[in-house]
Amino acid sequence: MERVGAEHLEDAIDIQILQKVLPKFHGTQGKLEEPLDRLNEFCESEGFARSAKKLQRMLKDLSDQGYCSFIA
Repeated sequence: MERVGAEHLEDAIDIQILQKVLPKFHGTQGKLEEPLDRLNEFCESEGFARSAKKLQRMLKDLSDQGYCSFIA
């Protein structure tokens, strides 16, 4: 069985954040702004580009509309 390289592990974690964690976030700016900001900082610092990109879109929606969800 072949070992998974570090870059593949990081991709797998990034995809799991995108598929399993981010869909749990939906609500108002007062409720989500701080958690989404903190998670975005974490994803950017760890190189989880897919998740960071989606979080930035969610934060923009939150700023523009006062509400966000994963689907929007």
